[in-house]
Amino acid sequence: MVIRYRKLRAILWTALCWQCVSSTLTSNTILQNTTHVSQNAARQTLAEVSFAERTSVDNLLENYAKAKDRLTQLLRHDYGNEYYAMIFEPGSSRGRTVIQPPGGFDVLSNSWDRLKARIMIKLIDVLRSPTPQPFVWATGGHSSAAGHGNFYDESYTAVLTRNVKQIFEAVGMQFIGRNYAMGGSDAAPEAAWCNEEIFGTDLDVLVWDYGMTDGRDVSKMAMYCYRAALNPSKPACIALHCGKPSQQPRASALRTLEQLGATVLISNENVLEQCMDAIPESQGISDYELQKMPLYVRHFKCGGLVESGDPYCGAEKYNHTDCTQRKFMAKWHQGWRFHALHGNLMALFLTELVGDALQSLKDSTQSLEDLQKDLIREENERYDLLTTSPLPTYFEDMVKDRGDLQLEHIFKSPNFCHTARVPAEIRHKGILTGGPPGDLFHYDEGVPEGQARNVENDSEFMWLVQDPTTRQKCDIPLNLDNKDYFYVKGMDGKKKLILPNDAEVSEYGRGQTPIGLIAMCLSVCDWGKCPKGDVQIEQYEQNEGTIEINGQKVTGFTKIGRCSFLRHGDGHYFTPNSDFQV
Repeated sequence: MVIRYRKLRAILWTALCWQCVSSTLTSNTILQNTTHVSQNAARQTLAEVSFAERTSVDNLLENYAKAKDRLTQLLRHDYGNEYYAMIFEPGSSRGRTVIQPPGGFDVLSNSWDRLKARIMIKLIDVLRSPTPQPFVWATGGHSSAAGHGNFYDESYTAVLTRNVKQIFEAVGMQFIGRNYAMGGSDAAPEAAWCNEEIFGTDLDVLVWDYGMTDGRDVSKMAMYCYRAALNPSKPACIALHCGKPSQQPRASALRTLEQLGATVLISNENVLEQCMDAIPESQGISDYELQKMPLYVRHFKCGGLVESGDPYCGAEKYNHTDCTQRKFMAKWHQGWRFHALHGNLMALFLTELVGDALQSLKDSTQSLEDLQKDLIREENERYDLLTTSPLPTYFEDMVKDRGDLQLEHIFKSPNFCHTARVPAEIRHKGILTGGPPGDLFHYDEGVPEGQARNVENDSEFMWLVQDPTTRQKCDIPLNLDNKDYFYVKGMDGKKKLILPNDAEVSEYGRGQTPIGLIAMCLSVCDWGKCPKGDVQIEQYEQNEGTIEINGQKVTGFTKIGRCSFLRHGDGHYFTPNSDFQV
């Protein structure tokens, strides 16, 4: 792929796929651990139980009960006995009601049971092997889901990970939480197409938390969860924070996917509202009474307003122990108490699921081997149903004037995604740039933007460039999401991207011949204000830049959301070279 611009600056936010090209960027550096939050590692981490202590279902049930009691005591300490009962256990655990199947619990083969079955499969492996079985939860979402304004370890995904970790360790499993939410992003098409490269191919749960950016466009959530279900690891997709006005249409779309075989769940907005209603008032009481309130409910609600109002709810919304001038402490972002509450609710949800899985194992009359075979067979049958069923009709309106574009290719077929955004597994593992494997905090960060703007690129390839707008300096990790990008400027002349590279084929290839359908996602300018010289699709259409695919000139674009399919004179499908690359 060769790109030439006549303008001075263009950002190609490109995560290129075989059928879709999309781009992204991110980078950088963060340490670990942080806050005044009382749930520190010493309190929540249960040492991994030995293999001898988990060789029977009864052993696991005993270990689970002890770990669940420790989690309960932790929450009672943080919220106080009175408020714990009101918020988390008003008669029964909120973990049983805060997340639900879109069609309800009475539906045969509902998604609660499907996710429970997945945990049962892993628990049977636990009983056979001394190696802990991983359970991977990844959060996709907008800036609030990323925890903007807070320390990274205060996000609800971090709270969930710390507090539910002991439950999974008690039964021989390793809980892995990934907060890969990205400020200012929506669920589709880019994140949907790129879910393997961003979130991973080892997922058990992928969260949709894009309500603020997707708005009422239910099709974006549907595409995101549909593509998640096609991930080789067959994860559950959980839609969080939908908002009451959008609860029913989102549940309806997810129910369609559930009927097609996907495992999909949705947060119960009524339960979330009841939890918030149970938060005590901090307004109208004495300072002495305020100081007696547990930290996790003190200054949470003032005059009926959550994280707002006097005396201190607005002022104490964010943690001011360090880096007090950090970015993104905005009114539309949630503070640390909100994240703690919702992370703890998710921890209770998973705790109940693990308990159900253990009880189902105990109650089963089958041998563990036969039971596991049946559960795996049923999961594969649902996956086959999903891949062979016609596409949901609401996808048809996402691409206008399709020409020769085939919807099955756009929404169902596998693709490669060459994305620069971080956090992303493709960056952390060194797959994007061919470097050594790293991790969340250590990876090839690319070229600083200042250098990219002012220094001529004398290589034949586009530079991977750091976006500086969201990076912050603090000894305690803040937000990790950065919109890095691929870049070429006027003085550079022609520059290339090769898609896919050898590492991408090795990691994400499925042995299928590429069909040469390419989509491109340009970087989004903050608040729509692009710098002088920036080249967007409109400038391409006015011949202010050129793109070639294996010598074939791109002559037009077909938009889908923030991305565009590339077109030549005879249609959208380009011919790969002898190495099946563009």
